[in-house]
Amino acid sequence: MRKKWFGVAFAAVLLFMATSGVYGKEDSGDAELFVVNDTVVAYVPLDNRPINTTRVSLLAESIGYTIMVPDEDLYATHLDNQSLNENGTQYGDGEKLIAWIQQMDAQGCDLFIISLDQILYGGLVNSRVVTDLRTLPIDPSEDTSPDGEGDGGEDNESGDYENGNQEGDENEGEETEPAVIFDKEALAQNIEELKARYDRLYEVLTADPENRIFLFDTVMRLATTVEYYGYDEEIYGIYRAYAGVPRKILSDEELTVENIIAGYPYGQDGELAENSMTDSDDTRLEFLQDHDSFMIQTYLGARERKLRLSDYVLSKENNGQIHYFIGVDDSISHDSIQTNEREYLTQKLEGQGTLFEGTDELGIMALARLYTEERNVSVPIYLKYYGEGQDSISDAYHADSLSGVVEKHIESLNATIMPTTYNAKVHFYVLTSPLDSTKKEKYVEELIQDYQRNISAHIPTIIVDASGSDYGSLFYGRLIEETELGFMLGYSSWNTWGNAVGIGLSQGLCRYIYLTGNFNRSEEADRAFVQSLTFSFIKDIAYQKKTKSSLDSYYSRVLGLNVNNFYANRTKPLPNVVQTLLEEKMAVAAEPILENLLASNFITNFSPYAEKQVSNIDLSDYRFPWSRTFEMNFDIDVGELEEPAETVIHQPYISGYPDGRFQPERTTSREEVAKMIAIASESELLEYQGAYDDVDESRWSASYIETVTDLGYFQGYGGGIFNPESSMTRAEFAAFMVQYAEAEGIELESSDATFSDVAESDWFASAVDKVAGSGLVQGYPDQTFRPQQYVTRGEAVTMLNRLLGRDPETEELQDPGIFDLCPFSDLETDHWAYLDIMEASVEHSILVR
Repeated sequence: MRKKWFGVAFAAVLLFMATSGVYGKEDSGDAELFVVNDTVVAYVPLDNRPINTTRVSLLAESIGYTIMVPDEDLYATHLDNQSLNENGTQYGDGEKLIAWIQQMDAQGCDLFIISLDQILYGGLVNSRVVTDLRTLPIDPSEDTSPDGEGDGGEDNESGDYENGNQEGDENEGEETEPAVIFDKEALAQNIEELKARYDRLYEVLTADPENRIFLFDTVMRLATTVEYYGYDEEIYGIYRAYAGVPRKILSDEELTVENIIAGYPYGQDGELAENSMTDSDDTRLEFLQDHDSFMIQTYLGARERKLRLSDYVLSKENNGQIHYFIGVDDSISHDSIQTNEREYLTQKLEGQGTLFEGTDELGIMALARLYTEERNVSVPIYLKYYGEGQDSISDAYHADSLSGVVEKHIESLNATIMPTTYNAKVHFYVLTSPLDSTKKEKYVEELIQDYQRNISAHIPTIIVDASGSDYGSLFYGRLIEETELGFMLGYSSWNTWGNAVGIGLSQGLCRYIYLTGNFNRSEEADRAFVQSLTFSFIKDIAYQKKTKSSLDSYYSRVLGLNVNNFYANRTKPLPNVVQTLLEEKMAVAAEPILENLLASNFITNFSPYAEKQVSNIDLSDYRFPWSRTFEMNFDIDVGELEEPAETVIHQPYISGYPDGRFQPERTTSREEVAKMIAIASESELLEYQGAYDDVDESRWSASYIETVTDLGYFQGYGGGIFNPESSMTRAEFAAFMVQYAEAEGIELESSDATFSDVAESDWFASAVDKVAGSGLVQGYPDQTFRPQQYVTRGEAVTMLNRLLGRDPETEELQDPGIFDLCPFSDLETDHWAYLDIMEASVEHSILVR
């Protein structure tokens, strides 16, 4: 039976909630808890990047969950030369986090999503390095080999370089700098301390059998983090090349932790891995040799610690209370130092969880997995790829194919891939890199068409763009211009395959389950979903695809900043232009996305099917939370959800002349008006029956005249005369409008106004009174109507628009900029009838709410 949550105010707790529709910036400090949902989840993030905070919290709120997060200082990561946490380090505080988890448990929380990298190492970045595990200085005359049996510089049995004089007698007698060695005893002690820390966490979490626990961990990536503990891009490249050297593949009984670690230093041929680096890596090899063994030993020490701790965690008793996710962090498309680790951990995970490619999406995936289990739902998915690249490994950061990555993520979320659309509840579309670059347009066209059909058929859809930059703006440009973004249940194109698939899939499946479930729903959750989806489009497209590269170029070339860490080489505050440029570029990049979302219908129910629109979406406070351009965060304010607007198409009923002019001051004939009203009323054209003696059946306007006469919209003169070529006077136009109104049942009001040139006895007096009283026609400032003055084309469309209820001043255009480009050479935007002419001559859609 689920424990009851007793939410009260207590220290060091942060509640991420989008109250009043606003998701705010990262916060810290104490927070009073007002739990509004029955389901409360205690969450310890991988670190304080938006992928692990903002996206997770918005997803939780969109399914009606309350997510509890500790004070940011306890899990924050800081790059070099930036501020430190309260514990005096650049990384999180695992011991205090365990205490926080214990508090959550005592408060009644029984759902936990916890990053083991955060608990054990202080976050993802710090899990890749070992710190303070060195001896400095040492006496070069002492034996410094790790096993105590070294011989002053040659390789020992484990393949470790020693830190003695590698130049032989050449430098004998010269004074050398004190050497630095890696302290393996300290590493072993650190591993035991971390095992004890995990034991404390394990005891807290499993003491209550009602607790449901989701732990996520990582396979250490090939390289360290740039701008952390002094490591720069050069060292990143060195480690990645070194780790990318294929190692001997172990299997069966050989596949043990000890054998994997023993094989770290060697390539497939049994030689030291650094000696197996290719010719192109000569400079990197020289760097490794110049730095003796310490460069290698610290790296391998971090890998050893990571593997031993992961093995220890997975070896603990688990009766099904704990579910594990292990993400493979930044891999490579061939066998590497990770290969044996991956296989070993996959076997250890059997029955306990899943290992898949990707890391930053682990928190989101864990939340989605929890939700599928809580709701006991397995969603049948129809999976379709576009681009034909799903089975080819073309990504430098994955060992598996894209199809393998996708299928593992789907399996991890309890979903099922269906062979056809039959019985599938959700369509999952994945854009791959183009197998044939000449078919880019074809791949994109097929995806766009399928999605548009799904919108019309109300088929729930998730889209993931796993193509990187291979299509440029072709795909996302058409997605924004030609579809409804808001109809999607999930979207992502962020970073790696695994990241994008995990984000989009988790978002979409959670939304589908939420909308089909038999439990309380709320507008707050719907608005949180709008925020979540908006975040994906703005972050993944507007920022990553459209803005980041230009910012990187300006910041680095013009301002001289290190875009991987603004404070790498400076202590002074950043120039104001950093923030100003970010805001300016994001405003431009986000605008078409926001316009699309505001015009989109969001699915809010499946039974019965229902959609709503959002009244407004405001973005603010763009910022770089890690003081580097890779992460960017912002606030989202979402307005009320409203009934969806009906889209009404306004067809053009007048055109210009072959020479490209409109000629707004040219007079209008009776047959031209007949054509305008026949088209504008969308009436079916009738075959001419010879009603008028002066209209031949071969005349271009004959069918229009027949149609409007038959409908009672526009009558001729007595005696079978229509006078088709005769220019219409204002009096005649007033009479015509009254005829149309009576035929359509439109009531026109009488006017109190009088015109000096309209007598009560005039045949048109009654018509003028009605059209003036209803605001269809106005007189002149001198109190005249000028009934015998001919009506110009500009005046005709202005009065017809009023008669038809087409007001370009007040109507809500689906494409707000459609009237900005004038198709007529003789018409300027400041012409008094410009908007009315555009209304009458340009096809457009309006939204009627």
